[in-house]
Amino acid sequence: MKTKFLTIAAAAAFTILATSGGQANAQRHPAEPEMVLVQGGTFRMGSTDVEEGEESDEVPVHEVTVSSFYMGKYEVTQAQWKLVMGTTVHQRRDKVYPDGPLRGEGDNYPMYYVSWDDVQEFIERLNAATGKQYRLPTEAEWEYAARGGNQSRGYQYSGSNSIENVAWFEDNSDNQIHPVGTKQPNELGIHDMSGNVWECCHDWYGPYPDSAQDNPLGASSGSYRVKRGGGWHYDAGYCRVVSRSYGLPDFSSYNLGFRLACDSDAQRHPAEPEMVFVQGGTFRMGATNAVHEVTVSSFYIGKCEVTQAQWEMLLDNNPSLFKGDNLPVEKMSWDDAQLFIERLNVATGKQYRLPTEAEWEYAARGGNQSKAYQYSGSNSIGNVAWFDDNSDEQTHPVGTKQPNELGIHDMNGNVWEWCHDWYGPYPASAQNNPLGPSFGSARVFRGGSWYNNAVNCRVTDRGYSSPDSSYSALGFRLACSSE
Repeated sequence: MKTKFLTIAAAAAFTILATSGGQANAQRHPAEPEMVLVQGGTFRMGSTDVEEGEESDEVPVHEVTVSSFYMGKYEVTQAQWKLVMGTTVHQRRDKVYPDGPLRGEGDNYPMYYVSWDDVQEFIERLNAATGKQYRLPTEAEWEYAARGGNQSRGYQYSGSNSIENVAWFEDNSDNQIHPVGTKQPNELGIHDMSGNVWECCHDWYGPYPDSAQDNPLGASSGSYRVKRGGGWHYDAGYCRVVSRSYGLPDFSSYNLGFRLACDSDAQRHPAEPEMVFVQGGTFRMGATNAVHEVTVSSFYIGKCEVTQAQWEMLLDNNPSLFKGDNLPVEKMSWDDAQLFIERLNVATGKQYRLPTEAEWEYAARGGNQSKAYQYSGSNSIGNVAWFDDNSDEQTHPVGTKQPNELGIHDMNGNVWEWCHDWYGPYPASAQNNPLGPSFGSARVFRGGSWYNNAVNCRVTDRGYSSPDSSYSALGFRLACSSE
């Protein structure tokens, strides 16, 4: 296998970048929930199982488009509620329903005995404490996320056709609410969207429209607010992703809770990339005689390569040969990428990193949505990549070619992308979350570039260079663990 050392600008020396330009630390407030990015998309909202002539609020099925947003990974817990509101579930019960039962008490249990109106007060206080813009999800956002967003496998419940795997409901709850996150998550890594407690939505309750909708907010007025997801003492029918219910805005009970949402730009530091959730799985890594089975856990990967605008928000010096805010930052060494990541993690309180080589190839192949293309998203390279036949010998703005099966752009062409791993031969045996060799002299990069031919842009092609090497066809994208 030939070494992919690029000749262009190869003599450029590694530059120690300026240390100014960092952003203030933005750690999460202890009452803030962990949020999951839900990539926007279009889906069919409502139930296809309603018989003709049967009355149901789950029809008509209609096409809905939602923009990207964040959704709470879990229902808001009693600990989070107490930090913001200063009251316990026991105190809430005594106030609103003195003779009512307590169905689960503890820091990690979902909050209940709260009304839609109470939730608005919680959100107002949390937003004041954090400077962010949390809110309840719209009903359309709720159903889209419950279905698994653009990773949906069409399950009846949120994450499975077997309700026992994903929900606490009347057959398994022992008449109790349970700690959040103790059932398996759905395709996006979100827990308990079926069962445990009903969840308040933003919308007034009303009949569905029969036309296509774009980011619908529900009825403009009404008497009742929507709640979704079913609960611990409801049967499986109420826990389907299409099931709807409603209640008065001031009504609270022992089976009603909530989870938070926010717009996709409300959570992100301006230097942070938009991330795509990649559901873990097992795949055959490599080409021809180097193929071996690899299992990777769920993770997030950047939708696009890191841009020059993002680089310049954290570091003063932009070494790129081709200049432009939305162009990928290039002439990047592996060491440069580590400096950017260090700065970004300090600024956000998060744990960004480079993808492992296995994660990179799994995502480039389309993860568990893979259609086994030769390039990332197509067998026709011109649809998905800037390479030597179409690049006009320069980089291009990120995201201008069609994405792959997961909605990720430019994993072939434009610029090579550094990976975490030291370069070395593939092992012959099956691997679980491999990190590559424990030491070496060269780091892996993948994906090909504007300078390379189609062979170098295949999802299996590998390149490598010393960690301090930087070329005008070499950049990076970020990853982070799903937890």
